[in-house]
Amino acid sequence: MVKAWTGNRRQNRKNRYIFSAFGQLCARAPAAACRNRPTDQLNAWVFGVFLLILRPSMGQSQNKISTEGAMHPLNILHLEDDPFIAELTQLEFMRNNIPCHWVTADSGAAYIAALNDQKFDVILSDMSVPGIDGARALQVAKTKCPGVPFVFVSGNDDSNVIHRCLDQGAADFINKDQLWRLVPAMRTLQLLS
Repeated sequence: MVKAWTGNRRQNRKNRYIFSAFGQLCARAPAAACRNRPTDQLNAWVFGVFLLILRPSMGQSQNKISTEGAMHPLNILHLEDDPFIAELTQLEFMRNNIPCHWVTADSGAAYIAALNDQKFDVILSDMSVPGIDGARALQVAKTKCPGVPFVFVSGNDDSNVIHRCLDQGAADFINKDQLWRLVPAMRTLQLLS
């Protein structure tokens, strides 16, 4: 049996997101592949990975988003210090066939430099990265690029923090365990047709 949790806090967080993602994959696999035996669940996970990552066109949901007639890819600035979460976020857009141009900033300095260099359609931000916190990142974004939607993508599920972020002007707050909500949020913000 494989021990999933380690003494390393960062590794435990990655494992939690991996299992969350695999749980979502398993939920999308055929019901016959998901029984309560560990080997059947593992097979379902492998099947889900095959469907959603190796062959993305096979694993599409019934509600496909039409990107026909789109003028340009969605320009996204992602403020995230964990490359694993950044990749999972990008995979969620790829899984839904949404063309995107990504700029990932892993520190406050990189974030401010990216805002000075390019224009973005949306900003996705963690609550805390080296050199800047989420509230300060939101203030900087409102100053440098007013009108650009700012969406928090964070593992923090404290309702007080979420309400405070939304009150300060964030367009949405999405938990890292619910990355599937990103695409509907982009549609709500009218960034997707």
